[in-house]
Amino acid sequence: MTSIRPRSDAEYIRSQREAIATLDLILRSAENAGLPPLRWSLIAFGTLHGQALDFSTDTRRATFDAWVEHLGATHSSEWTTQGTTHLRAAATDVFGQPVRLALTAELFDVDDEGGCAV
Repeated sequence: MTSIRPRSDAEYIRSQREAIATLDLILRSAENAGLPPLRWSLIAFGTLHGQALDFSTDTRRATFDAWVEHLGATHSSEWTTQGTTHLRAAATDVFGQPVRLALTAELFDVDDEGGCAV
């Protein structure tokens, strides 16, 4: 069985540096395209995670969809649990750069007054 962990700390750090360089490319492209910002994290072994955090559910979905399209990510099936719809997408190549990329958003059911329906 092959481990997904790099063989050394130096390789682990190198994968993180490469992911950050790719994130810079992604952010420059998004800025030029006029996309709204995401919250970005660098997670295990150089994986980039972008999360849509817009206030309204409709805006959050639109932001997520715009980023998925812009990055050419593959949208996973949505699922809903306890009044929250979960959106997921992933990519392994963005603008010709190899990357581990995850995009996410959570859409909360709201009632007529704008509060959570749960």
